Amino acid sequence: MLKISLILRYFSLLFFYYYSLSGYGQHQNDCPVKINNNEKKIFEKLPPVKDTSISGISQLKGVTIQYLGAGGMLISKGTTTIAIDPFFSNSAMSYKDWFKLWKINMVLKPDTSLLKKIAVIKNIQNVSAVFVTHAHYDHLLDVPHLYHKVFLKHPIIYGNNSVNKMLKNLIPASDLINVQDSSAQFTKPEVHWIRVDENIRVMPILADHAPHYKFVKFFDGETTASPTTDEYYNGTDPLIWNEGRTLTYLVEITDPSDTLRIHVQTSACTPFEGLPPAAYMKQIGQIDISMLCMASFDNVTDYPDKLLHYLNPKKIIVVHWENFFKKYDLNKKRYKIVPFTNGKCFIERMEKIIFPATVKEKCLLPLPNSIIRLN
Repeated sequence: MLKISLILRYFSLLFFYYYSLSGYGQHQNDCPVKINNNEKKIFEKLPPVKDTSISGISQLKGVTIQYLGAGGMLISKGTTTIAIDPFFSNSAMSYKDWFKLWKINMVLKPDTSLLKKIAVIKNIQNVSAVFVTHAHYDHLLDVPHLYHKVFLKHPIIYGNNSVNKMLKNLIPASDLINVQDSSAQFTKPEVHWIRVDENIRVMPILADHAPHYKFVKFFDGETTASPTTDEYYNGTDPLIWNEGRTLTYLVEITDPSDTLRIHVQTSACTPFEGLPPAAYMKQIGQIDISMLCMASFDNVTDYPDKLLHYLNPKKIIVVHWENFFKKYDLNKKRYKIVPFTNGKCFIERMEKIIFPATVKEKCLLPLPNSIIRLN
């Protein structure tokens, strides 16, 4: 197994090196690769916000969305809170470490000292359900620790095949639900709703994940690993955190006054993967809020263009936009765009779809650990 792992790492580096030198994979020349962005110009068009409120979306009261950072968020209504991809151990892997995947002694583990401080985040201790989009470490790594040490009650964890495999020895089977086979698809009318409480239900939708660089995707395929508790806390091989089949989630929040629909996509995605069934969209007309991923968007054709055209959201909240390879800080207010992602081009693509509205009017770029209230 050791030789196989080394061989896989070696060929991964060869592929990455080849595609980096060649022009192959630059199928969208309007978005040249940016290792570093000019944040000043980007933030002039779409300034990051700490805590804010939005109105004119729905008649619902008492709804909050908390952006945690990376793809993580909390969505709350009343006393019920759901978490999607909660992740804080940013320093688990630097993007420079991606060039060191051949090192056999490199490991990933949760930042337990940081996670002790996370309990101060509003609503996080009261999570009723966790929805994981895929099994990459920056979406799943912290879930077992949060489940056992931070959440006051043990929530049910929903995810794909790889998520369930990775958590097999870390979470009780009674609290693990695999929703991959029952997930909705754009081309099929059938939908499966997960009822969280009387006000909140969630539709899982089959999606996919953009390559990380040109056509190169790290941590691809299904995982075969099920780490033990000791392995989890002592450190796991980065290559076991394989994506599996990525999911998107549609969250519906309802009370007698109105219904709010939030489309949550924490990974850039090939159109029309990850979109609600056409029959459902015909029935509702449009989505209220689109949680839209910036990271790696420029490795997918027509993203987020076709998604925004199809969903026609009233509001866009950009997630997974900041450099999550830096250590998480609850009070940090200045961030850089995630490396290898062209933030300027992302905004320009959104502008083409939402015109005549401006990105400042239509979109939010929340700082990690921010609360967005619906008025």
